[in-house]
Amino acid sequence: MKRTIVIIMFFLGTALVFSKTVVPLPELTGDPQTITVDKERIYITNTPEILIYSVKDYKFLTKFGKKGEGPGEFMFIGPWNMHITVLPKELLVVSQSKISYFTKEGKFLRMLKIDPMVRTFFRVKPLGDGYIGVTAEHEGKGAFKFWYYIYDSQFRKQKKLSVVFNRGTDGKITPITQSPILSKYEICDNKIFLSESENSKGIIDVYDNQCNKLYAIEQDYEKIEFTKEDEKAYLKRFVTQGEKENYERVKHRYVYPKYFPAWQNFVIDNNKIYIQTFKRNKEDTANEFYILDLKGKLIKKVWVPVEEFFDFAPHPYTIKDNKIYQLVENLETEQFDLHISKIEE
Repeated sequence: MKRTIVIIMFFLGTALVFSKTVVPLPELTGDPQTITVDKERIYITNTPEILIYSVKDYKFLTKFGKKGEGPGEFMFIGPWNMHITVLPKELLVVSQSKISYFTKEGKFLRMLKIDPMVRTFFRVKPLGDGYIGVTAEHEGKGAFKFWYYIYDSQFRKQKKLSVVFNRGTDGKITPITQSPILSKYEICDNKIFLSESENSKGIIDVYDNQCNKLYAIEQDYEKIEFTKEDEKAYLKRFVTQGEKENYERVKHRYVYPKYFPAWQNFVIDNNKIYIQTFKRNKEDTANEFYILDLKGKLIKKVWVPVEEFFDFAPHPYTIKDNKIYQLVENLETEQFDLHISKIEE
């Protein structure tokens, strides 16, 4: 049964009120990775399954998928290697070494084998008649780079676009600022909106589908200091004994940044760019978002409720039709809930 809760925050003397719908998802077990929403359905990846819910009433509709190499089955190294793109008439599902197409109800249609060196962790998305994705290339002496490539309809390399992540041999680990997770791209209007992981200023470069750079999006983001308290909070993610022991072995390689990156994530929907910054409210319940048009003009800054499972690590979410949809673990029921909040503009 869904329920609606009201969150009231006070910021600089002003009351901020969030109305949030919370829907228990008893069918969702394990550790879901992504959520994608279109006009009618909600798709949740819970490797190796995909669960489908109704947008209208949040009812569970069906699920499909299992581990394997056959048609309609998914191969994966880790859970984050599987993700969905909703197309106008079908679903594109990427898993390790393959792209599979399904109806929006989950019926298998066809599949395409892809190079195992393509790192599906970074997502593969349709672009024009082809695709965009990431391939790892070794550069000798233990160094390697991940590169964005444009591929044709048969997933043959066409053009190299930009470096995703440069892993050298110095052995340094810079948490948060140089994480490959911060390398991000979105496709909108057949254009590529891309930012490299080591770009701490948060510049988003925009390309056409032939890799021609069109323009860059820049904003004067607030600089947020990475404090000793933030360092302690970051270390809380090492929960198990094995994780703690591994950290002790490599902690001498950690170099903490002076400042957080300009932003944490961005989502494009309805010709607007929603940029999540690292700025949290005092109640630790919401992040500041910049909302831009596709040319980079600031529309508004807003507070959006975002739940985190670790500090600086939000539960999976997406934005659709000016609402944020987020999967949040309910520690009391030991199940996941779906949180839906309207973004006030």
